[in-house]
Amino acid sequence: MVRSSSDPIEQQANREGAVTTESPPFDYIVPALMVSVVVLGAFNNLLGRMRAVPLGQYDFFTAVLNAIIYVIVWSSVFLSRRYALKVVPKEQAAFVWSARGKWLILMFGGLGDAIGGLLGFIGQPYVSGVMYSLMNQAIVPFTVIFSLVILGTRYISLELIGVVVVLLAVCISMHNFSASHSDPFMAALIALSTSGNALSFVLKEKVFRDFIAKQTTAIEEPLLVEQRPGAIPRKLDIFVVNCCVSVFQVVWLLPLLAIGPAIGKTHGLGLFEYLQEAGSCFIEGCPNAWQLYTAYISLNLLYNVALLFLVQRGSALLAFVSLKAVTPASAVLFSINWPILGPSTVSWLDWAEVGLVTIGIVAFRAGNIRKEQYIKSGQRKICLA
Repeated sequence: MVRSSSDPIEQQANREGAVTTESPPFDYIVPALMVSVVVLGAFNNLLGRMRAVPLGQYDFFTAVLNAIIYVIVWSSVFLSRRYALKVVPKEQAAFVWSARGKWLILMFGGLGDAIGGLLGFIGQPYVSGVMYSLMNQAIVPFTVIFSLVILGTRYISLELIGVVVVLLAVCISMHNFSASHSDPFMAALIALSTSGNALSFVLKEKVFRDFIAKQTTAIEEPLLVEQRPGAIPRKLDIFVVNCCVSVFQVVWLLPLLAIGPAIGKTHGLGLFEYLQEAGSCFIEGCPNAWQLYTAYISLNLLYNVALLFLVQRGSALLAFVSLKAVTPASAVLFSINWPILGPSTVSWLDWAEVGLVTIGIVAFRAGNIRKEQYIKSGQRKICLA
């Protein structure tokens, strides 16, 4: 999705915890990938904002385009890895796609991504770039809530402090609309939209956990033919999950498009008439619309690929840290006067909010590390430690 946070990798960071991927003692590719994620993520936010300018009131039409492109790309990658490259065992595909597979859980993950993408695209043209990046940080408290309810995750005090600091930055942003030339309702809608993405991330995490649990508890016959009892459990291929979620995202998006008329964003037009006008605007009616979208989606896919390779080569924890560095990097980019966006000013309050978000994320990550140490040392009562 357009948001650095619309990509699934971020929640893998919380899922995998202390599990890391083996790599050479000193691998120059890993830091290069981390830098790539930060740079591509920041420009992804910038191009997403630029793309929204010519489309204007038709911007949530982008949600339809993105969903179609994602399902084509992720399905093609999965099928290639499964049948051409043969790197995805059939047991992994069956774990998700069989009659008793995890597709039912991931179906609701697709619903979350559809809601998050649609509401986010509806609101994006009406807020500044920095405000958009800050509102997306509302995903942190939503993720905490869903992980508590669905996964039973426990958090220590330092992690909760980090979440509170991030939430404080978001709340401060809500009082900075006039300075940032942002619509209060649309900013709140963007913050609310992250709840859908947070739900999707947590449900994906549950599927990954279930896959490992099924392997480790198998006694008579391992889940994977080539895996023997006592071996380190293999991780479920992320493309299997992404393919499933993207398919259901498209399915859910069709009825969810009715949200646009419900909140008055089709400007009195019927849904199909609105989509027809949006398509005409995209193809020829709005100057630079399809060109900017092409640049945006191309970079967005590269951004997602860089994230995937970082998880594969390094670890999801490194991807998590890199993702959180995207917000301050985006603030730097939005402080520049870009041609399409026109004059852009970032006030001292905007920088203070970015600083608060950074502090909150650092505290949250430090809490992750401390909690891992508690778990390794055998301490059971770690909540509020």
